[in-house]
Amino acid sequence: MKPKAVAISRQKTHRLIRQDDKIAAFEPARRLTAYGVLQAKPTRQTGICAMTSPIIDFLLARTSVPIQDLKEPAPNDTEIATMITAAVRVPDHGRLAPWRFILYRGEARVEIGQKLAALAEERNGPMPEGRRNQELTRFSRAPLVIGVVSSAKDHPKIPQWEMLLSGGMAAMNLILAANALGYGTNMITNWYSDMPEGRAILGLAPDERVIGFIHVGSYDGQVQDRPRPDPATLYGDYTGPWQG
Repeated sequence: MKPKAVAISRQKTHRLIRQDDKIAAFEPARRLTAYGVLQAKPTRQTGICAMTSPIIDFLLARTSVPIQDLKEPAPNDTEIATMITAAVRVPDHGRLAPWRFILYRGEARVEIGQKLAALAEERNGPMPEGRRNQELTRFSRAPLVIGVVSSAKDHPKIPQWEMLLSGGMAAMNLILAANALGYGTNMITNWYSDMPEGRAILGLAPDERVIGFIHVGSYDGQVQDRPRPDPATLYGDYTGPWQG
């Protein structure tokens, strides 16, 4: 049975997570933590246990919104702080924090597009108008783009691939936090992520790598879900060492 989409209110006075006609409500009053992050307190004493089913429904209904459909308003500074705070609550072997986040918004998105278009023409020669416009608008289609960057550290015991995986989990947490706040998201990498010159334009150091660029914005439509893999084919009990 196809899971029903979970609607999450973006009202400034309430946060509601709905499952069918059941509503798990949070108190309208919220407080700021030491990090300036909004917190909502469950009204029921059962806490997270009472929220289990709506949270699962929320996860099962997650989809990406086409970037061109992400519009203003973007998350405000307090909402962004909340999203980043959620993003860093991931497994991080050695507590190395091997990731960081770059916000691309305002005119900076247009400037980046101009630099990427120039780099693309430097690589491939003059481009048709449509192709050039594609590069010019790489970062200006959505009102906010958040770059998730892998800043792997040298460590005698912890491999860098673990740090890269931790960054991927941070990106997923950020996406889910944005969705929980009522925003649509879409994460991509693209050709400039694989080029030192492209990464430099986007503010990365030579030893850093792109995990993903998360495009964020408002979206009021209904995203048509795409076919998903059959979970039953993707797991099983351990049967012993690999035999080849």
